[in-house]
Amino acid sequence: MATMKVTKSTMHRRVGDMTFYVRNGNMVVRARHNSSRTPKPTLSRMETRMRWKNCINLWRAFPPDEQPVFEGRRPGVSDYNLFLSHAMQTEPVYLTQQLADNGATVLTSVVVSCGTLPEIGVTNDGTAPATDIALGSLTIGEGTTLGDLATAVVRNNAAFGFGDELLCYVGWQREDAARRVPVVAVECVRVLLDGSDEGLLWQGAASRQGFVSRGGVLAAAGMEAGGVAWVHIRTVGNRTRRSTQRMVVDNPLVSAYCSAEAFEAACRSYGGAQEPPFITPNQNQ
Repeated sequence: MATMKVTKSTMHRRVGDMTFYVRNGNMVVRARHNSSRTPKPTLSRMETRMRWKNCINLWRAFPPDEQPVFEGRRPGVSDYNLFLSHAMQTEPVYLTQQLADNGATVLTSVVVSCGTLPEIGVTNDGTAPATDIALGSLTIGEGTTLGDLATAVVRNNAAFGFGDELLCYVGWQREDAARRVPVVAVECVRVLLDGSDEGLLWQGAASRQGFVSRGGVLAAAGMEAGGVAWVHIRTVGNRTRRSTQRMVVDNPLVSAYCSAEAFEAACRSYGGAQEPPFITPNQNQ
């Protein structure tokens, strides 16, 4: 390193492989030794990065017009922001960079709605998730109309009224054979509680999965790999209220992608993380 006395200068320049700057009135010239390599993130930051990818892909799995909604959002905060915040509190899923970039998604028990209406209780009755929405003597079958369901729900549940809606989310955990990655498809069924509606209730796979009667209550037909959620919605004037609900999930892939092995594989795919120090000084001693 060479130095040269100068009277006054604020120069700090790089020319080729040399750096020129002033220190204590001397011009200093040295070879550049700045590294352009980005330092590795900590394990904590790496974990957040890997989990974040699955949460983003989960949001994209919902139909654009039926994505999760959260009442009482602060100005500047979107439903997307709140969904990701809640999703990060569920089961951790670690995707490798290649899987994440190819749209891999694993369904977890994400929150799909937050609001001020009473929550619909959901338990597993030994067959599949079942709600606490009583149906009285109604047995849902091929000929059940939307009006039949609406009448049974309103007559047997004080929290519901005609004009309310039931929104059912059905999530299917599948595999994209072409890309060889796990994917999630979410279908939605929105039922307006109108006692005079003569349309048939069962009009597709999602309605057959999310609307059956078992033990006198509204339930899911069976527990395939995936999940289900029911949301109570009420609109009065220009205000829409909803119940707070999350997906009730039975998904074998969750345990596979939240293991220590999955974490290590995902971490390596992103270039690894900083190892924690062998000894952490205790500043109180």
